[in-house]
Amino acid sequence: MSGNRKSEEKNDSRRDEKQFIRERIERPKKERSIVKAVILVCVLGILFGVMAAVSFFVSNRVINGAVPTTEELHESVSIPRDQLPTETASSPETTVPPETESTVDESHEEAFRETVEDIISEYLKEQEKEETRETEPAGIVKIKDIGNSLKRNLVTVTSLQADEDVFKHVYTRSQETFGIIVAVTGKDVRILTESYLLENADAVRITLGNGSVREAALMEEDNITGMAVVSIPVETLDPGDTAFVQPAVLGNSYMCSPGDMVVALGRPLGNIPSVAWGIISYIENDAQGTDFNYDLIRTDIMGDAGAGGVLVNVAGEVVGWIRDYGTEYDHLRISAVSISDLKGMIECLSNGNRISMLGVEAEEVTPFIAEEQELPQGLYITNTISDSPAFNAGIQNGDVLIKINETEIKTSSDLQNAMQTLRPETEVTVTVMREGRDGFAELEFTLTLGAR
Repeated sequence: MSGNRKSEEKNDSRRDEKQFIRERIERPKKERSIVKAVILVCVLGILFGVMAAVSFFVSNRVINGAVPTTEELHESVSIPRDQLPTETASSPETTVPPETESTVDESHEEAFRETVEDIISEYLKEQEKEETRETEPAGIVKIKDIGNSLKRNLVTVTSLQADEDVFKHVYTRSQETFGIIVAVTGKDVRILTESYLLENADAVRITLGNGSVREAALMEEDNITGMAVVSIPVETLDPGDTAFVQPAVLGNSYMCSPGDMVVALGRPLGNIPSVAWGIISYIENDAQGTDFNYDLIRTDIMGDAGAGGVLVNVAGEVVGWIRDYGTEYDHLRISAVSISDLKGMIECLSNGNRISMLGVEAEEVTPFIAEEQELPQGLYITNTISDSPAFNAGIQNGDVLIKINETEIKTSSDLQNAMQTLRPETEVTVTVMREGRDGFAELEFTLTLGAR
């Protein structure tokens, strides 16, 4: 019996040893979680290191100009400014004797009178003919020549917008207006047109003078003047389009005079395209606009209510931007803003920049007026536009604007240049002189410029 017990005990001990050998040794769970955390930290470290290296590489390339920045996506456009005749005169003395000046003026009037007489004479001769002749009066031929020569500068702008009728049927609504090419760069063609047409537009198409149709994109707009600039990528043009994408010549409208012959192109009669011609009746100087003053060219051309387009002189130069500035008694005669007063704004829009807004209408206080009326020299504010930055800051009618930041403001051109230099949402300090019981006192207002 004892022998059997010993053998059984021996067998049991062997089974226990085998069972012990078959057991798996597992690490504690706590130790495994620490290992995972270490691995995760290493992976994240590597990832962040790669991201930092990429960021450094890209920023270095941008700094060195290898990667284009936002400003480099469009080539910069520069439009030369015109000076007023009074600004170009260095002194009252002139190198031309008064007799010569008089002769020039008289010869100009005589030439103009002869031209008009020739046109009338030719017209009367045509009326006397019973049979229709193929030739036309010289004046009409000249106008046709101007219109034909501008085909390479003028385009038709079409806005497309998806809409639906009462039955929920979707259709495309289109509107047309004129456009004029103001710049051609190595990347795109920039076209000045009317801003109202582009509101809520889903697509914009340009029809060139040769009939080619190209897609365009909005660069920027200014609702106060009603101007907008759209662009066509050069890469989308065909070789045959080259002759019809030439920039128009923006003339010096300060040189325009009453009696000058002008042609209205675009939609002066409501239709696209339409043409009308006549003479400049008079020029209304220093008409007040928001943050700038301008010359308003009034003509004897009968147009459509709400007419649009450009005024062109006999040399084919654009001298005016047609807007509906009709008077109470003569609202159908074509009027246009002097193009020389708009060149800075056109440049801003052509470079894709919004025009800043202070929100005042003002008259210049010249040295003579300052002495005569005992006013500070600057811009006398006649109207502060409601809800504008100037209005909200507390600037009032009757204040005299004299400075924006450290820039002195003495003329309307000074204010206009400041608004075209400073970007919207810029905080500025505006200094005005305000009249009180003890005379004029200097006040400063800190405000943020808006966008037009």
